[in-house]
Amino acid sequence: MLRKFVGATAVLLLASSFALAETVQGLVTKIEDNKVTVLVGRKKGDPGKEMTYDLAKDAKIFRLKGKDDKEDAKAGDITKAIEASTAKTKGVIATLEVSDGKVTEIRFRSLRKKGVE
Repeated sequence: MLRKFVGATAVLLLASSFALAETVQGLVTKIEDNKVTVLVGRKKGDPGKEMTYDLAKDAKIFRLKGKDDKEDAKAGDITKAIEASTAKTKGVIATLEVSDGKVTEIRFRSLRKKGVE
């Protein structure tokens, strides 16, 4: 009886830890003061919903270079890419890993332009 209870508890704890972390895809429009602002759910004719998350101190930021290739980046790299964007709503399409309301990882792809790294 105790063995079944311990097993069920372990499965429940493991399943709940996966539920706490979420993946958010959207247009990152601003990173400042350790906050990340992202537009989610944008569609043609619908401006989407703006969400703001705290940036974790140990957050990992990656620039995607190819299909499976990525390189380390900094928050300043995303800011430069946002400033270089030519769309009506300035931003960079990114995937954010959010855990407990804090962004732990950002993966983005920026268009390489002359003078922008």
